Amino acid sequence: NGANEEAVALFLADKIPFLKIGKLVEGVVDMERYGEAYTIENVYECDKAARAYVREHI
Repeated sequence: NGANEEAVALFLADKIPFLKIGKLVEGVVDMERYGEAYTIENVYECDKAARAYVREHI
């Protein structure tokens, strides 16, 4: 969800084209972050990493 929010914000700011939203979100989904214990800290860490990925790949 965080990746999508970041990508949409970039689109609305005219920093990326519309079709790049899906590509950025797909890149986050492909990140290998499976197998970790599910705690609230991990949720926040994954959200932070997803948002950073989007900002780094524009």
